[in-house]
Amino acid sequence: MKFTLPWLKNHLETNASLNEIAKNLTEIGLEVENITDPASDLKNFTVAKIISVKKHPDADRLQLCEVDIGGEIKDVVCGAANARKDLLTIYAPIGSIIPKSNMEIKKVKIRGVESFGMLCSAEELNLSDDSEGIIEIDNDFEPGTKAITAFSSIEPVIEIAITPNRPDCLGVYGIARDLAAKGVGKLKEVKIKTIKETEETIPVFIDSSGKTQFCNLFSGRLIEGITNNESPKWLRDRLEKIGLRSINAIVDVTNYITYDYGRPLHAYNADKIKGKIGAKLSKKGDKIKALDGKEYTLDDQTCIISDDEKILGIGGIIGGEEFGSEFDTKNIFLESAYFDPIHIAENGRKLNINSDARYRFERGTDPEFVIDGLDLATQMIIEICGGKPGKLESIKKELPKVKKIKFNPKIIENVSGISIKEKEIKKILVSLGFEVSKSFEITIPSWRPDVSEQVDIVEEVIRIYGLNNIISSPLKNTNQPSKPILTDSQKNTNLARRILASRGLIENISYSFVSSKYTKLFSNNSNPLKLLNPISEELSDMRTTPLISLIDNYIGNKKRGFNDVGIFEIGPGFTGSKPGNQHLIASGLRSGMYKVSGVERHWQGNDMVDIFDVKGDILAYLDIVGIKQEVLDYDTPGPEWFHPGRSANIVSKKKNVLASFGELHPKILKKLNIPLCVGFEIYLDDVLPIIENNNITKEFNSYNLQSVKRDFSFDIPNNVNAETLIKAIRSCNEDLIEDIKLFDQFILDDEKKSLAVEITIQPKIDTLTDKEIDRISDKVINSVEKATKGNLRSQ
Repeated sequence: MKFTLPWLKNHLETNASLNEIAKNLTEIGLEVENITDPASDLKNFTVAKIISVKKHPDADRLQLCEVDIGGEIKDVVCGAANARKDLLTIYAPIGSIIPKSNMEIKKVKIRGVESFGMLCSAEELNLSDDSEGIIEIDNDFEPGTKAITAFSSIEPVIEIAITPNRPDCLGVYGIARDLAAKGVGKLKEVKIKTIKETEETIPVFIDSSGKTQFCNLFSGRLIEGITNNESPKWLRDRLEKIGLRSINAIVDVTNYITYDYGRPLHAYNADKIKGKIGAKLSKKGDKIKALDGKEYTLDDQTCIISDDEKILGIGGIIGGEEFGSEFDTKNIFLESAYFDPIHIAENGRKLNINSDARYRFERGTDPEFVIDGLDLATQMIIEICGGKPGKLESIKKELPKVKKIKFNPKIIENVSGISIKEKEIKKILVSLGFEVSKSFEITIPSWRPDVSEQVDIVEEVIRIYGLNNIISSPLKNTNQPSKPILTDSQKNTNLARRILASRGLIENISYSFVSSKYTKLFSNNSNPLKLLNPISEELSDMRTTPLISLIDNYIGNKKRGFNDVGIFEIGPGFTGSKPGNQHLIASGLRSGMYKVSGVERHWQGNDMVDIFDVKGDILAYLDIVGIKQEVLDYDTPGPEWFHPGRSANIVSKKKNVLASFGELHPKILKKLNIPLCVGFEIYLDDVLPIIENNNITKEFNSYNLQSVKRDFSFDIPNNVNAETLIKAIRSCNEDLIEDIKLFDQFILDDEKKSLAVEITIQPKIDTLTDKEIDRISDKVINSVEKATKGNLRSQ
């Protein structure tokens, strides 16, 4: 639903700004989807005068225009056919933004000729749908005058989303009513003048038999002697600004009333009506050529508008092509009716016709406004086109009954938790058009077919009262324990489980009993803890780490053909039988091509997992619990079951081992006859004290500015590890560097290798300029080269 701000103020007396109106519309449930404000969009645009026009030397359809923009002459390449000498138009300078396309104007070369700016069409400036040529300004404005001065009819356009249950807001008047109830302004009274009627008339009818009530009210008026011409400028502008094409005065008036009050109307050429006019059901096989130029074949359940001889239109949906109002039409029959919403919806879908009338009728129009809407349209037509209005003809069947609800004000607090005084409740409901008795019996207004239950009344009161006025408070539950059920250790275990699962690993749950063939390989030179009464020979020992169970699980999967595996398990590892010899460990294992996103397929080939994958698993967990890499260090090698040259321990500043990772030892791989695997262990019992000491519950910071990513590749000596390079980048002390990722390693020769890193730079206040980004990049390069004795790779 679109409307202009002045259109809204026709019904709402208010001093509220455009932003205030938009804010209140969204608060009351009429969500603002878009605001087009030409005055704001055109602030950098100016009036310009074309001094001379020459043909482009290398393009038949382009012209070279010398343009006076006010004390300065600019060369502009233009493709508009109407560009000519002495024409006043609108000029977009370099750096301005075209409202329609959001394109920034830059100095460019077009077919070898430089162009300094742009001459604009009305469509490009969101002023109308006219894209044929550039704007022509009739009044005599000096070049350099602000563009908004040249347009007297510049008006902001507001577009809102209407939910299906709010047909009352499919007219500007209904929107104004809601805003007035919110306190944004005062609703103006609808003034309907008395129509001086003649005795001339065309009889009307509703031919309904059986239970089908497709039309409950059909009314109309003959208007003779009109002069149907082009609509006045204010009416054309108002319709065009919301995307409707002006056709002629009669059609424009009916469209205006449709959007102004949500009351669809239709005007028929009265000279083509034979006898009576009214609503009835079609016969199977009936055909009609509609206003959209298509022919429709009807069944025996479609409401049609007809006279004594022929079909004039499809009721509530679309009129017939031959019977509409043209410029030469002298006499019209103006129809206003109430059609059954379900019937219109069924036939609209069946015929696949979408029209403004169908959109409103199937949602429910106001049955009490049928005659008023007809009178308002009659009044406008007489003022614009002249003519003599005939006698009102109307026939009524059973209209929807007035609904009354016995309302209990206490239900508002019961449902919403908000306590509102009865006086305030009454004030809100009355401002929305509801009638409220002393006993709180509420009469529902005819324009609100969606309100039928007490909970609907609650919704009306709450949306106008304002959700922003509700004070947040915790829900009380006397049955809930006063203290948290989970311990810090249990919370940490659950968090680790979620993080590892989010990394693509599948959780493994297994016994803590394992075969002695594994504990001999993972014993750390100590005697494994054996069971006195094992349930089987294969489950004779207590595992020293859950990594053993994962390897056993992998071997079973490999036998079944699953070579690419990513699994994890959180459970105990046992180093002895005494208290304190049981440790909670989160272990993970990856093999084959099982990367973070699962089994990858890449056009360059399939990459096998490496230690950087499992290192990333550990760091993802540590980052979530608030342990930053700045407070960590690395100690090589890792435990003896990992490769001595391709493993490491992650330690705290106090040298406590928090985690280990690496490739499994080649001896273990050979002994178990398995391919290369990488694994990790996170010692959750040792991590927990650091989490508690750091008090990791911190405010989450988000920024609405686009981050910048830069890749760097450095050639460094082979004996310098990647962590040295990353630490050098962190030592720059740049707050804007948010993340550092190592994504590639390439061995150049026996002495050098190339490491590639991706650095994420996050602006926090303003968008960074190229100079600021280059400054950070230079600082990173200098720091790395100094720390590693390497250099930035040139190619």
